[in-house]
Amino acid sequence: MKAIASRTVLWCALAGVVAWFPACSEEPKGEPERREALETREASSALAVEELVRENVLLINELLERARGETRTTEDTPWILFHALLALGPDDATLTVDGTQHGLRSWMLDVAAWDPDAFGIPLTHETGAGPVFARAPSATTFKVLEDHRGQFLYILAEASTDPRSTSVRMDRDEEPVPIEQFAHALVALAEAERDLSWALPALAHFGVPVGAVTRDELESLLRRHLEFESESLRQCWGHHWVTGLVRTTSWASDAISGDLHAETRSIVERRYVAFRDQWAAGLVSPLLEEVSRGLDDAQRRELEIWYRGHAAEWLVLGATDSQFATDLWLHQYIYELAGTLGAHESDLLASGEIAHAVHALRRYVERVRAAI
Repeated sequence: MKAIASRTVLWCALAGVVAWFPACSEEPKGEPERREALETREASSALAVEELVRENVLLINELLERARGETRTTEDTPWILFHALLALGPDDATLTVDGTQHGLRSWMLDVAAWDPDAFGIPLTHETGAGPVFARAPSATTFKVLEDHRGQFLYILAEASTDPRSTSVRMDRDEEPVPIEQFAHALVALAEAERDLSWALPALAHFGVPVGAVTRDELESLLRRHLEFESESLRQCWGHHWVTGLVRTTSWASDAISGDLHAETRSIVERRYVAFRDQWAAGLVSPLLEEVSRGLDDAQRRELEIWYRGHAAEWLVLGATDSQFATDLWLHQYIYELAGTLGAHESDLLASGEIAHAVHALRRYVERVRAAI
């Protein structure tokens, strides 16, 4: 029993959630048999989670090493390159231009932002509201440029881009533009958008610290985002919608009123429980089944990674410390995703959709390390 109890305490310490484990805190009074059964069950669950986490980290590290070894060039679209930045982060996302390797984030902001030779059109342009990243001008160029308002700005936020010290070069011969001006423009342009899954957290990261968005403006946009839930289900199965909630409430927690913050967290919790129950029952999204009709096996597997990877992002980012430490199903889900991704034969970062799965797995490993 002492050995079991010591393992329980060890996992609690690793996860940083000692208070959530009754076996780790002061023992409640009651029958000795009941107390012993409770300790045994919790210790067994904690040990299972710990062992699975260890396997996941080893498997994911291999996948990340594989993704880092892929070569990204200007033959890839900006959409793919920004998603590579999302997947790997600023330290490992690189770009090869004329045989020379560059940091992907700095090259996109310092060169591609203004140079039409990079992709046939600069990544940025001026609007009446201020500077913005370009959007796809028509269906024929879908995914060549930004197809969701605020998408690239959000990815820069995920890449730990400092809102106070980052600038974007919009002209070769002029001073770079502080990225906060992009946040100012995004506030105005977001008023006309229905889907705020990307814009809202981008504003929380870039707009709030520099005062580009007020508390009232952010809360107004957040409430409008909540109204988009049912409509969002047809856009990446609503996964970006939930990720937007998770990131907004974490990046701008001090700028959101307590009641609204509690409301958004309760929605994330409801979606978490619903997804857990769906996964436990072996069910998949009806929309996923609808979309996959007529696809061959390889296309179905890629679609499955797309679906599972988008879900894994908000599951990993949105799970509470207690859920991350004790919910065995969550770590099993990550294990299955990593296995499916490992069997994927194409480049992991040649598709923006699959890059979301790589991003989720990287964030998983980072969260495990942060708990140690």
